[in-house]
Amino acid sequence: AAVLGELGGRRRIVVAAGGGAVLRDANRAALRASGKVVWLRARPETITRRTDADPTSAERRPRLTAVGGIEEVRRVLAERTPLYRGCADLTVETDDRTPEQVAEEIVRAASAWGAPGKPE
Repeated sequence: AAVLGELGGRRRIVVAAGGGAVLRDANRAALRASGKVVWLRARPETITRRTDADPTSAERRPRLTAVGGIEEVRRVLAERTPLYRGCADLTVETDDRTPEQVAEEIVRAASAWGAPGKPE
């Protein structure tokens, strides 16, 4: 929350907020007030596969429920999806896409946001 508040006034930066950032009302307000919000969305199976493939996941991503695994991802997404949707100016599907493809879509959208005559 403190970092989001501190970065809110800065321009031309990208903030990669953790998935739990949307749980606090103040954080959602800070995200919306600071600029455009992009939600990188993936299916539970994709998220589980990605975290399982990351050898640092166990130490960097503590369990959020007693269940763990894909069932935990499903439960957390069910809780957070309405919050992500409420904050997002752009939703980018990341399943079966490379980071470069995802970045290209975000850059295209960002270019349109800054174009004259385009709605902000």
